[in-house]
Amino acid sequence: MEATQQLRTQGPVRLSGSGHLFTGSELQLRLDTFEGFFLNPQYRLRSGGMGQASRIDFLDEQRMVAHGASY
Repeated sequence: MEATQQLRTQGPVRLSGSGHLFTGSELQLRLDTFEGFFLNPQYRLRSGGMGQASRIDFLDEQRMVAHGASY
């Protein structure tokens, strides 16, 4: 049996790192590749930008796509 690097949790969920902070209702994330999604997140980016979205898809440690987002 192979160990998985998959994290699944339901909220309230808080994720922080690299100066970013996300809070929301559900997170699914591959820890080895940082691919996954966050549902209904509110976020604060290291640049100082803040907002909320219906969903954020993490593509890797450097890239994400926010759906239905405000900034």
